[in-house]
Amino acid sequence: MAAHRTSASCNTCHQFIDPIGLTFENYDAVGRYRANEKSGKPVDASGGLTNTDVNGDVKNAIELNQKLAQSAQVQKCVTVNWFRYANGRGEVQGDTCSIVRSADALGKSGGDLRELVLSQTQTDAFLYRVAPSAKVSQ
Repeated sequence: MAAHRTSASCNTCHQFIDPIGLTFENYDAVGRYRANEKSGKPVDASGGLTNTDVNGDVKNAIELNQKLAQSAQVQKCVTVNWFRYANGRGEVQGDTCSIVRSADALGKSGGDLRELVLSQTQTDAFLYRVAPSAKVSQ
């Protein structure tokens, strides 16, 4: 950990990776919860977020998730990725209204993913698909 902080080549990335990654220290390599290190010392799973709209310190992964759930950036990312999945394609300029409508539904529901999925089935992008180009036979 000290090398991550003192080496410029390491710190360039690890200054962003470590604060988030350390919040998962309570979980071993296969995902089992652990309160203590192999040495018997308590696990320090504290970390934090920087360069986001919800910056701050957290005690563990649960607090990290709670903080991320309040993030408008995360809600937008989730909305766009669910849009891509639901429509089987990436977004184009004409999809902005559909994405905004779904993002609003997610926000108004307090982050309820069921409402996000439902709202996406009611957007123009989902209801009115563009017909694939017809092949011309020669």
